[in-house]
Amino acid sequence: MPTEAFYLAIDPGETSGWASFDEAGKPLDIGQIKGRIPVYELLQQVQPKVLIVEDFVLFPWKAKEQAFSQFETVRIIGAIELWAFAKKAVVQLQKPNVKDIGYMWAGMPKAKSHKDSHQRDAYVHGIYFLQKNGILKPQQLRRG
Repeated sequence: MPTEAFYLAIDPGETSGWASFDEAGKPLDIGQIKGRIPVYELLQQVQPKVLIVEDFVLFPWKAKEQAFSQFETVRIIGAIELWAFAKKAVVQLQKPNVKDIGYMWAGMPKAKSHKDSHQRDAYVHGIYFLQKNGILKPQQLRRG
């Protein structure tokens, strides 16, 4: 598990990716966890002040595919929001489509396999937020 961080970016789902950053936006750690309980444990361990979370949108063309889903992603996002409210932390939800810009800004390729993509997606959500908000300067970081 990572140590405390100011920013924590999360790509929530059955497998959740995460990336932690210090107050200046410097990357600290990155990883993937499976299930809801490890996400709760991650929040307790890292104690972030700002959470950058990929939001969930049910697109009409994917609705049939989600039939009978327990919407694990939505449940995790709700738990993150409740944790943040209790701890007086900030949650910044980001649309999934900002990842393309995040990958470009981070100067890193997308994962070749979906099972390996979650931590990379979380990392680029963090980079997107940090650069968009002037915490990191463009092209300040490169990660492969």
